[in-house]
Amino acid sequence: MERNADYIRRFCNTSEYTAGLELETPEKAMTAIVTGAELYLPLAGLIDIDQEIARLEKELQHLNSEVERVEKKLSNQGFVAKAPAKVIEEEKAKQADYTDKRNKVIARIEELKG
Repeated sequence: MERNADYIRRFCNTSEYTAGLELETPEKAMTAIVTGAELYLPLAGLIDIDQEIARLEKELQHLNSEVERVEKKLSNQGFVAKAPAKVIEEEKAKQADYTDKRNKVIARIEELKG
């Protein structure tokens, strides 16, 4: 993120840009959960909290479906027995990634509702 900070500032036309590992989540912010990062766009007074919650809940439904799909695949003994080890490891990595994203979305929904 820091390496590309100039690009982010220019393309987002932002007055402030902060990146770090231990940042506080801004109140009333738009959130995007991506692999390896959480992105926040503070929009205090500019967003409809109910719409942001609805968007996050839709994302949560998608993540729940993905977690369920990967768990079914990994619990299928036929798949596990026949699939190469690399494929199984990739599916386990997907499971961990989707689960992590899902947990972060759940936490953000709770923050916005609280």
